[in-house]
Amino acid sequence: MRFLIAGKHRQAMLEMERALARVRCGVELTTDGAKALDLCMEDAFDCLVLDASALWADVVQTVCGIRDAGVYTPIFLLVEKGHRRLGIAALNAGADDFLLKPFPLEEFVARARALARRNGSFAPSVLTWGDLSLSSQTFEMRTEGGSAHLGNREYQIMELLMRGHGRPIPAEEIAGRVWGAESGATAEGVWVHICALRGKLRAIGAKTHIGTYRGQGYVLEE
Repeated sequence: MRFLIAGKHRQAMLEMERALARVRCGVELTTDGAKALDLCMEDAFDCLVLDASALWADVVQTVCGIRDAGVYTPIFLLVEKGHRRLGIAALNAGADDFLLKPFPLEEFVARARALARRNGSFAPSVLTWGDLSLSSQTFEMRTEGGSAHLGNREYQIMELLMRGHGRPIPAEEIAGRVWGAESGATAEGVWVHICALRGKLRAIGAKTHIGTYRGQGYVLEE
């Protein structure tokens, strides 16, 4: 899952990013209102987390504009305490949920992920491909021969490959989905993580492996 978080309070945004990263979700942050709207128009996120009052004078109109542009990615608004009516108005304009500040990070993560699942990114707690399983609870991949714990980006790459159902995924797409479109991540950086994953697959005796197709990308194969 990949999230856009747009707001002005960078420290709070970093706390939300860390909370989502702990459950192996990718996050892109922006404190620029115009840039946030541009990013909303891209088909690169599973959920748009927008601070209702920080970046735009009329957040209801902003939500209407996003929906009028044909963007149907779930919108999750963060609303100041005492402005519940604003959240309700935004829901009527096309937003999917809102949360009043301050809020527990656990609730934020649970509700954000629930919205992302509505966007077609739902995956069961255990994904399987060939002899390999991937757990979203323990962040381990496992075969009958053993298991290996995955780091944040390793997990996101493996989840992306498993959900690709045998479709080669270009390195550029992996970089955009895992690191963010404007992160500066390169194909070489993706390759480094692919190599690490291949090593872990060999270590647990997996028959499933990551294939490379020149000009097409990476794919899981049995």
